Amino acid sequence: MRPMEKLFVTLFDNHSRVLGRRARLSHTFLDHEVLLIDDIEAIARQHNGDWPDELLRLHKRLDDCQALTCELMMFSGSTLIDLLPPLQLLSEEERAALKIAVDAHVKMWLVESDAEAKATSAVRKLLHAVDRFKETVNRCDKLDESVTSDWGVVRQAAAMLKTLFIDGTIPRGIVLS
Repeated sequence: MRPMEKLFVTLFDNHSRVLGRRARLSHTFLDHEVLLIDDIEAIARQHNGDWPDELLRLHKRLDDCQALTCELMMFSGSTLIDLLPPLQLLSEEERAALKIAVDAHVKMWLVESDAEAKATSAVRKLLHAVDRFKETVNRCDKLDESVTSDWGVVRQAAAMLKTLFIDGTIPRGIVLS
C-alpha cells in the first residue's frame, strides 16, 4: 500500500458506518445482486416478472454507491486531528499545521490516484447499463438474447466498479498506524 493511500485509509478507520456501507455495496450489492446473477438466472427472473422490483433495488444501491463515493472523496482527514487523544497534547498552532499537512497529503493522493474520476465514471457506467437493461426488460418482446446481452453489459460495468473496491481506489477505510 502506498504511503498516501495508507494515510487516507488510516483516516477512515474510525468511521465504521462508512466501512459498513462500503462492505455492503461491494459485497452484498455488486457480488450477490449483480455479479453472481448469471444469464440463466437473469432469464428466469425475466420470465418470473422479478426484474421490476430488482431494478428498483439496483437503482437504490447505485444511489447509495454514488453517495458513498462522494462522501469518501470529500473526506477531510484534518477533522480527526481534534478527535485523536495523543494529538490533543499538541498546541493549537501545531494541530493547525498538522491539519493543513494532512489535508494536503490526502488531496495529493486523490489527484495522483484520480480516484474520484474513476469511481464516478464506474458508477455512471453501471447506472447507464442498468437503465439500458431496464429498457430491455420493459420492452414487449423481451427476447432472452436481449436480456442476456444487456445483463452481460450490467455485469461488466459492475465488475469494473468492483475492481475499484478491490484495488483501494474507493478507499477501504483508514488504518491508524
